[in-house]
Amino acid sequence: KLFDKSYSFMGYPVTITTSSIELQKSIMEKEIPALSDMLQDFGLTNQPLTAVLRKGKEHYFCPRRYHEYMDSLLCYPDLYSDTIQQLRTADLLNKALDLDAVQLSPHIKSRVCVKGSCHDCPRMDQCKYAEFLRYATNAYKFDFQITNHNLFLTTRKMRRNHSSKSGLLPCNFCIVDEAHKLAETAVDVFGAEIPFDEVGEFLYSVKYNGGFAPKDRMKYRVLLVKAEYYNKKLLSMFAHYKFKACEDVCEVKIEMTPAMRDTIKKLIAVLKQIGNWSVLEGATGGNTASNLTDRLSAFLAKKDNMFWISYDKPTDTKTLCCTPTNLKLHLQDSLWLQPNTHYALTSGTMKDDTGFSFFKEELGIDCLDQYSVSEFSCDSPFDYKNHTRLYISEKIPSPDMKNPNYIPAVAKEIVELIRAAHGHTAVLFTSYKALNAVYDIVAKEITEYPLIKMSRSNKNAIAQFKKSGNGVLFASGSMWEGVDCAGDILSSVIIVRLPFPLRTQAMEFKKKSCASMQEFVQKFAVPQMIIKHR
Repeated sequence: KLFDKSYSFMGYPVTITTSSIELQKSIMEKEIPALSDMLQDFGLTNQPLTAVLRKGKEHYFCPRRYHEYMDSLLCYPDLYSDTIQQLRTADLLNKALDLDAVQLSPHIKSRVCVKGSCHDCPRMDQCKYAEFLRYATNAYKFDFQITNHNLFLTTRKMRRNHSSKSGLLPCNFCIVDEAHKLAETAVDVFGAEIPFDEVGEFLYSVKYNGGFAPKDRMKYRVLLVKAEYYNKKLLSMFAHYKFKACEDVCEVKIEMTPAMRDTIKKLIAVLKQIGNWSVLEGATGGNTASNLTDRLSAFLAKKDNMFWISYDKPTDTKTLCCTPTNLKLHLQDSLWLQPNTHYALTSGTMKDDTGFSFFKEELGIDCLDQYSVSEFSCDSPFDYKNHTRLYISEKIPSPDMKNPNYIPAVAKEIVELIRAAHGHTAVLFTSYKALNAVYDIVAKEITEYPLIKMSRSNKNAIAQFKKSGNGVLFASGSMWEGVDCAGDILSSVIIVRLPFPLRTQAMEFKKKSCASMQEFVQKFAVPQMIIKHR
């Protein structure tokens, strides 16, 4: 940006997008200041570099949704007295902008964060988020805008659809950090998800918004009854789908019938009418209704979409999902084929054992000619050959949760390895079901070292492990990547099962495009496993 003057008249910042809040904070607070000092020391710029952090809107406080939520709580003041007191003590209306800095439960934050469209919001004048947006979207003010993959792709999707509501500033230079996460995010951004209970919860939260005159209240109640009827009718159409052999999360493909689409259309129409009560003085709900109807509309597409129900067994939650089958084309149209934009994609895990070909094909980068893409990779500076030992056990049966000998054999081997390493161990699983089963056995055997179990509710497990000194961490999910345990706290990593991709509808769709199972395994399953394993 400093030396290429082709776009200097536009004044757009360099965009850096990455996958987690921790990485965004690190770039904002450490890397940009270090780079700024470096460039000034070498005389390449005469002033400090400036940057703005752009999180997803769900991280920011929304006064409009706050009033929606408080109105629903105050209908039952005795039942929700603790929550009401927490909100009043937090003094969000006067103090809050970034909800990450507020001590409230994730559930409460989800009810008072920015969601849906802010267009024509009646509380815009008192909204700190709106004020922040005006500050953050000044094109000539910043050298960098730092964001996450979700907001980045959402902005590009909006701009491709010629929407004027796009959140980020345009850019000519973009760094995509943790680029191996981009395809996963694209599934969410270009698709849609509706938890089975979301519409019902929304209707419950706005049940008392129905106007002030008796005739208005009656009209509103009729709308609520209609919406509840169509919602129950829609959910009943999915009741016959069964989930078999489910561990943590499983998916079942569905066919969207004309009757389903007709019911969704009717539900959308009624929700829009309910949302329109927000234009009346004192009424709320239009913001959330708009967000709901936008996502429901995605399920009306007849072509280029796959539909499924996702079932999360630990939380007993079902979610209606859809995503385009030609995700590559959406990424090409929104990113790679856009004019006057240059990308640097970085990650420690973009290659499989053959190079970048699989990664480029997955993201649609293979549409570009060889002169438009350059590649570079370097090996890790760590001397693995002289400082590591690889042990592959021959005592474990083939991974099969139905085999009664499998889990006891795994647990016995893990106990011996923990004692051989004197603790200092992380045991990595690909499912929480296997993790819990092995942990229950090992915990009875190992008492000399602290055992820490990662779960969906225990978000501090990694921090507890780092403080333990010689602990043993049983983990899944986020522990597979991006965790740095400095010093000798971690000297042994046990991988219970290679991280082959789960049986999702996206993988099933890819399987159908292959002539044989062997082709599918070699073309898709093995490269994904190797990238995850790395």
